Amino acid sequence: GMRRAGLLLPTARAVAFGSRPAVRAITSVAARAAFAARPLQTPLVRFMSAQEEESAKALQYLKDLTAEGRWVYALAILHELGPKAKVEHLNQTLEVLRDFKRSGEAVAILADAREIGGYNPTIDSYNLAMAACVAAGDWVRAGDLIEEMQEYGITPTAESYEAAAKVCAAHGQSGKAQEFAQAAKKAATEE
Repeated sequence: GMRRAGLLLPTARAVAFGSRPAVRAITSVAARAAFAARPLQTPLVRFMSAQEEESAKALQYLKDLTAEGRWVYALAILHELGPKAKVEHLNQTLEVLRDFKRSGEAVAILADAREIGGYNPTIDSYNLAMAACVAAGDWVRAGDLIEEMQEYGITPTAESYEAAAKVCAAHGQSGKAQEFAQAAKKAATEE
């Protein structure tokens, strides 16, 4: 599958702290340039160094980063929370990744949540990651998400299948689009 536990979040942390060895999370030149144009702010440094930060404060900080569109910092904070992270932190980070069409990072942090954070993404988490795939036009990862949900015992909703159908149809994958559309109808009758 698309899982690369431990790869994305430490890389995001390296980016946030200024060391740039093999930056894999930041794949485009434009994203690197945008990051370089917005240097690390003092509040983020303070947040990262505070080991006893309350979960509510962390969530509020992630919401602020979402509003500012600073997805690299959101990834770094999710990593810093480590085992203290909760699904709310994951979902808030997924919102900013959706808004910035970062499907690869969205899919990767689902695996990191399970394998590093020790908590399971919810159907809402998967639907946010699916929305990032739709926004990015990433029909391959959208299909992978449906399979991953089933693999981990999460039943895709009609919304999940509709999103996968939409992105497949928009990118010339009519067979897959029809398959997902039929699954959406079936799921809608079962919900």
